[in-house]
Amino acid sequence: MKLSKNLFSARPLHPIQMGWFILMELLLLFGETFSKFHVFGPFHLFDLSFVLLAVWSLYFYFKQPSAFLLWPLLLVLGFSVAYLVWSWVAALGPANYMIRQYALFVYMGGSWLLFASYIKEEYAPFNIRFIALMGVAALAIQLVYLFYLALFTDDFSLFGNFNYYNKMTVIALLAGGAYLLVYVPRLWQKILVASAFLLLSTTLGHASAFMAAFMIIASYILLHFNRTFKIISLVALVLIIAGFIVYLPQFSDHNAEWRVVFWRTSLKEIILQKYALLGHGFGVPYSSQEVLDAFREQLNSPWFEVRPEEQYLSPMHNSFITMAFHIGLLPSLLILVPVWPALVYLFGSSRVTRTSVRDFLVLSLIGVSVWSSFNVVLELPHSATFYWLVYFTLVYEFRYRSKAT
Repeated sequence: MKLSKNLFSARPLHPIQMGWFILMELLLLFGETFSKFHVFGPFHLFDLSFVLLAVWSLYFYFKQPSAFLLWPLLLVLGFSVAYLVWSWVAALGPANYMIRQYALFVYMGGSWLLFASYIKEEYAPFNIRFIALMGVAALAIQLVYLFYLALFTDDFSLFGNFNYYNKMTVIALLAGGAYLLVYVPRLWQKILVASAFLLLSTTLGHASAFMAAFMIIASYILLHFNRTFKIISLVALVLIIAGFIVYLPQFSDHNAEWRVVFWRTSLKEIILQKYALLGHGFGVPYSSQEVLDAFREQLNSPWFEVRPEEQYLSPMHNSFITMAFHIGLLPSLLILVPVWPALVYLFGSSRVTRTSVRDFLVLSLIGVSVWSSFNVVLELPHSATFYWLVYFTLVYEFRYRSKAT
């Protein structure tokens, strides 16, 4: 189960790379205790550390300018800055809410700067190794935590409760499941890993965690089919997911209905009122009057009306719709452009040269993207940077390492 011999070489990490890894390790171990630890003013410990590390990385970036210029992503960041300036000049909302909402793009842009400041062929394998190690560590931590809950919690239930250790654990263990699925050598071991991975995902209390694990396994199978079977499998996959939504109670409970109403109403507004091109900016409520009416009439939920501040703080529980809300749907879709080679790799001909490393990164990005599509992930510090590490590592593997090697 080795990724590569280079991953275990004695070459030291780049200082920015090491600092970034340490921040994510602290999030894995201490979760919100670390990310929400108040330092002073508007700063919390993780955010302050992340910003200082990004400032330090500027020295390395300008010392030796990086070729890792993802123009589609830089355009997304440029749009976000323009909307932020417009929001400030037009005084669209309170400054504290404006800053809080813009954090989504701070974590994206800061992660790109950190990655670009050190990435070279010699450091790339350490990113892959770190993602794998974080994933395996998260799996181990989650299993130990479940045993702890079973032994010391009176009302413990393996299913139906939120049993995850912290938010970083969930997103990291998705990468851990992908790693084991790819690197265990025998078919019976893969079947065992897939079954255990699905079972573990159902104990976390989030149906979206099960969905992410299921998509990782389904995508792994998809990788090994030819194009005809890929099409058939995609149709079958859509039908299976539809069956989950219709027949499994976890996908049709109040939380699921809340998400569907919020997504449908928000997307309708983004597409019809903003022409899929414009965004709302920052500092504005996520829930329009149409959303409030939909919650009251369809779900009998006055949640946002009795808690007005939550209209600014609670986005759609889909990080990509949140991004589209702020800067527009079409501009936000630019984040798909850098990962296009990975999509070709997943859905292309079986004659495409495949490697275990690429399989692992593709499955990891699928898992963390599904998780981010059902939860507030990229907007918050607890796990956003891990997502972007997976994203940038995959892009570098497909777009840059192939040229270098």
